Amino acid sequence: MPDEVPKPCRICNDAINPARAELGKTTCIECQVDLDRQYPVKHLVAIPYSKGAYQHIYNPKDLFDTNPKEQRT
Repeated sequence: MPDEVPKPCRICNDAINPARAELGKTTCIECQVDLDRQYPVKHLVAIPYSKGAYQHIYNPKDLFDTNPKEQRT
């Protein structure tokens, strides 16, 4: 099998690692790190309460404030 030409990164045009390109990635690792910092993945957590509706938590630090009976620092 002839050597394949490495695919270029869609942002900086540097060669992408062939194993990374095989997974369908279109950016090099350095550009992907920059993209991940610019557009971080956010998670949504719904906490069930015994006598109330679900509460959506966007910031994990807010989980410490959901139980007023137990103060955490």
